[in-house]
Amino acid sequence: MRCPGCGAEISETDQEQCPSCQTPLLQAGTFPPETAPDFTARPAPLAAGTLVRERYTILDVLAREEDRTVYVATEGGNIRRCVQCGTSTQGAESEFCDECGAELLPGRYRVTEWWTGVDLAGLDALTRSGLTHDGWVAPIDWFIWDGRRYMAQVDRDGQSLLAMSRPSDCLEVLTWGLTLGEAIKTLHTNGFAGLFLHPKDVIVTPDRRIKIVDFRDIVVYPGGPSLPQEAVTAAQQQDIQNLGMILTFLLSNGHDHPETPCDTPSFQSIVTRMASNGYPEIQTALDDLRGLLTPTPVTVPPAVERPRPRRKGLQYLVASRSDIGQVRGLNEDSLITLDLSTIRESSNEAVGVYIVADGMGGHEGGEVASRIAVGTIISHLVHPALQPTLAGGTEGLDEEVYATALKDAIHAANQAILAARRENYTDMGATVTAALVVGSFACVANVGDSRAYLFREGRLKQVTIDHSLVARMIAVGMVRPEEIYTHPQRNQIYRALGDSTKLEVDLFRLTLVPSDRLILCSDGLWEMVHDPTFEAILGEAESPQDVCETLVAVANAHGGEDNISVIVVQAVECEH
Repeated sequence: MRCPGCGAEISETDQEQCPSCQTPLLQAGTFPPETAPDFTARPAPLAAGTLVRERYTILDVLAREEDRTVYVATEGGNIRRCVQCGTSTQGAESEFCDECGAELLPGRYRVTEWWTGVDLAGLDALTRSGLTHDGWVAPIDWFIWDGRRYMAQVDRDGQSLLAMSRPSDCLEVLTWGLTLGEAIKTLHTNGFAGLFLHPKDVIVTPDRRIKIVDFRDIVVYPGGPSLPQEAVTAAQQQDIQNLGMILTFLLSNGHDHPETPCDTPSFQSIVTRMASNGYPEIQTALDDLRGLLTPTPVTVPPAVERPRPRRKGLQYLVASRSDIGQVRGLNEDSLITLDLSTIRESSNEAVGVYIVADGMGGHEGGEVASRIAVGTIISHLVHPALQPTLAGGTEGLDEEVYATALKDAIHAANQAILAARRENYTDMGATVTAALVVGSFACVANVGDSRAYLFREGRLKQVTIDHSLVARMIAVGMVRPEEIYTHPQRNQIYRALGDSTKLEVDLFRLTLVPSDRLILCSDGLWEMVHDPTFEAILGEAESPQDVCETLVAVANAHGGEDNISVIVVQAVECEH
């Protein structure tokens, strides 16, 4: 346990006061505390230059409200924090982090001050847990200083929802609702609830991402008589209800594109149900919101229509490459290729399984999710994909059998990642694109924004459809197609493995002909190598391996902002 007054570590958890400074010690799980100091007098804001707790130097006031003051501060005193790994270092003379070796620079912090009665036991537990999510700015410190209560966070620029001057379009509101809902789900899964969210507790960053920034009311529920189950359930349902009220607030401001698919009675009905306490758990609300983003079923694009079948068989030349890129410290991508080729009565028959998975969730999350994805898919496909060939041939078999097998394998991967999330208390997930090739037939599946392309007769065509906010906005005419590479929300996806038990998998069926190249890749490749350059490289490179090496090199030369993975499958006519 750590003392909120002086920061001293206390080994005896049953003590009521700090032995050094006599500050009352809060016990996690009390809801509400039987005794807690109640500071009701509204003090004047701290002056610029004030050194708080010998660590944070106040720079300016960000917000002044009836129950709190929010400051921007910088590092002060003799404690410095590594902005890369978060380790605190004692001594102003230190230049580099003892843990990771990164340079120690003066950090900027968001420091929130409260003077009304606040139970900080939940905040203490959340801070100590190190739990993070893209939907909130994680607290890194809390303390009581000079009779006031404080929470510190690494500073994120942003504007409060309450102070936003321009309304958001309906699709963006929906995406923000999903982000906040996923954040609430992560908190509930890890034993936290009772956020009592208000629009002033949430900010929108300059790149249009939504973040929860206030955790003063959060509670932790380890169970027991201090917090009965009915109180836990009530706190969780209050979180869902407050989320519905925030979405109602955003929608009431009006929006620019009333023709967008999510601006329907269905959206209004879901939000109303949330705000009126109509959802027993957050997952059900998330499933309903995601259903609004499901695009209309798409037929096979004209660029990949099936030509007349050839008499001669096909075989495939396959190459792959994965690279960490220039920015990330870990490669969270996984890929796999599996090929089987048989010759019977001078007839060639080829079967292949090719998978690219892009992990999400950071260290011990993203790379685990992508590994689970490719491993589960391949294990579920080996028998239905290879057994017919080994048993005597695939001629006459229904192509739908293969399509169903691929879809079922991806659903199995989704369940496996969900199980890993529950077991490890993480928010891991993965996008995936996979292809099952049998003879000249290819079935391609995707979830997320990893892609499959077909290169035929010098032209590159995208086979899959990105499950991202920007792709959806392009589809309804809200932004230009070229903005998919630069839009602030280009990395926000609404469908991924590990998100929900209800998973939609897109399937595309192709008939391959000699010289076709089927390309599977993660977004770290196509975001760096745009389609014209992509097409030129495919036209000039002689072999699949040359294609892979050149694409990865160009992606790195253009910034390499993410992990880069690619598989190239080239069809070659058999001469048997």
